[in-house]
This record gives sequence, C-alpha cells and structure tokens, in this order.
Amino acid sequence: MNDTSTRTARSVLAGLVVGFAAWFVPVVALVAPLLGGGVAGYLERAGAKRGALIGALTGVLLAVVTAVLTTVGAFLNLGTVPFENLGEVPLAGLLVGGVLTVVGFAGSGVVAAVGGALGGTLEADHRVGTDDDRTGRTLRVAGSLVAGLVTFGAVAVGTTAVLDPYIWPSLLVGLPVGAVAGVAVAVLGYHYLPGRVESRRGGRTA
Repeated sequence: MNDTSTRTARSVLAGLVVGFAAWFVPVVALVAPLLGGGVAGYLERAGAKRGALIGALTGVLLAVVTAVLTTVGAFLNLGTVPFENLGEVPLAGLLVGGVLTVVGFAGSGVVAAVGGALGGTLEADHRVGTDDDRTGRTLRVAGSLVAGLVTFGAVAVGTTAVLDPYIWPSLLVGLPVGAVAGVAVAVLGYHYLPGRVESRRGGRTA
C-alpha cells in the first residue's frame, strides 16, 4: 500500500470514527455525515475535489455501519430478525423501503461529500497560508463565522417553515439543511476573503 492509499485509509477511518461518535449525540447526529466527511476531507490534504470524493466514500460507509448496527440493535431488543417476515410484506412496501434505503445512503454520501470538499478547502487554505496578517486572519474568521451562523439560522427556520405542512417534525430536516448551508458559507467565506483582501492591498478592485 503506497503513501496515498495509506493516507486515504486513515482519513476515511478518522471520518468514520468522528461521524459514528456524532451519531450518538442528540441533534448533532443529524449532521454526523457532514462532520465525518469534513474530517476525512481535511485529513486527506488534497484539495476540494479529492476531499469531496473521500467524504462521499466516508458518508456511504457511515450509512452502512449505522444501518447494520440499527438492525443488530433491533434484533437484540426484539429477540427476532427484523426481516423474518419479509414474505408477508406487500411488494409496494418492499419497494418503498428499498427506495428509502437507497435515498438514505445517497443522502449521507452527498452530505459527507459536501463536508469533504469544505474540509479539503479549509486544509488547503491553512497549508498555503494566503494571509500572514494576524489581524486580517482574525477578522476573516470572525466574519466567516457570523455569516455561517446567520445562514444557518435563516435556512433552518425557512426550511422548517416550508416543510411544516408536509413533514413532522420538519425541524429534523431544517436543522441539518441549515447546518450544511451555514458551514458551506463559513468555509467558502473564509476561503475567498483572503483574495479580496490581497486585491485591495495591491490597489486593485476585488
């Protein structure tokens, strides 16, 4: 196994550990794939595109692990195999269950891919060190965090309100959607602001 493969395996494993740990924390569990993918993408140290790929892999594996553990937990609690009576379930029910499973796995992969891309972007910024001005860095971090928090609140509340007539509790959808949007705005704001600062310093208009 070469150095790249070893690093990727370690990145994915670290992402799985973080995501799995987050899975046990109330509310935080809603963004477990985002956290796991973000850690994996950051540790991969290969930029946004590679981070997104590693994040997606981490998210799918995390979904598989949690699904297996949920099944085992149901077996231990109920004393029977959850799929023992599959023959009695209507075909339409099986199809719906299969579609929901695929959607759940895909959703976990997509959210983790976003986290991986953002983690890779953040790591690249730290590695390159585009802004050595401590004051400028502090302002950039503060501005990015404020923008992220405002975005999180707006998107979470808006999504919850829009889905309220159709989904209960819609907050379980609004919170993770808001978290993804907020983290994306914070990281991208942190990433792009240095170039604008440098442009102003060079006498050019950003």
